[in-house]
Amino acid sequence: MKNLLLLVFLFSSIIVCGQDLSIGISGGALFSSVHKTELREGITMYKDRHLVPTFGLNAELRLFNDFFGVLEVNYEEKGFAEHYFSTFSSVAPTPPESLFRVDNKSSFSYIAFPILLRYKYGQKIKIYGSIGFSPSVLVDAEELNSDVALVYNTKRIDISGIVEAGLELNLLSNIALNCGARHDRSITHHNKHPRPIDGGELSHIAYSFYSGIKYYIN
Repeated sequence: MKNLLLLVFLFSSIIVCGQDLSIGISGGALFSSVHKTELREGITMYKDRHLVPTFGLNAELRLFNDFFGVLEVNYEEKGFAEHYFSTFSSVAPTPPESLFRVDNKSSFSYIAFPILLRYKYGQKIKIYGSIGFSPSVLVDAEELNSDVALVYNTKRIDISGIVEAGLELNLLSNIALNCGARHDRSITHHNKHPRPIDGGELSHIAYSFYSGIKYYIN
């Protein structure tokens, strides 16, 4: 955590002293799911995506030529909804109608700090692509219809890799609109103590679509 705060501080210091800087706000929709490993035998899983709004602040600084460094602070809620059918029941099943069904919905709220390297191409209308990573700090975790204290079984820090593509339109000399799509996948797993019925380690998978406005400080 100390290293993360130091990195944010250094990036912020560069921004304050730098030129060709923009600051902005953005919002959109985030679709998330979960990847599980080592699913138990006897379970057939059906997963549904978790759809929620997302929003945040961002700062972008030209590093050299058409390459930019981007720092964001976003509120993100990731999660998954699923139901599965299990043969582990006190009554012998007669597939598929009498299989034992379990419904589950879990959500995880984070404050995320994406750090990106962005390349832009164009003049009035710019096309851009970005890669980077995102350390996220857990704020809350909930599970529907469960007495499990999910927040205590969830790691406080999640780290994910990011790729994105988007468009930027210059309205005035110092005001621009942008929109884009982003794929975000955890490179760490979020559960401290995976329950046997869940099987293996769980990690977030997310897609987001966003738009925003930014102000250039020259």
